[in-house]
Amino acid sequence: MREPPTDVFLLPHPDDEFAVFGALRDGRRAGHGVRCLFLTTGAAAGQTDLAETRKAESERVLACLGVAAEEIDWIGLRL
Repeated sequence: MREPPTDVFLLPHPDDEFAVFGALRDGRRAGHGVRCLFLTTGAAAGQTDLAETRKAESERVLACLGVAAEEIDWIGLRL
């Protein structure tokens, strides 16, 4: 049996998920997998607290749309 498609969203920084709410919702309703890739933290170098706050905010919003933490990759935090 064929696996459902995975929708991949490249998001420059936290809070950009607002631009793809409809696509996330529609993909989930269609049974698609999701990967959200955040390219930056949205904080200046050294602003660790701000980066973590923005990360938590985006994860809360995405959870409301059915996106699990393991479907989110914080590239900006790792690099």
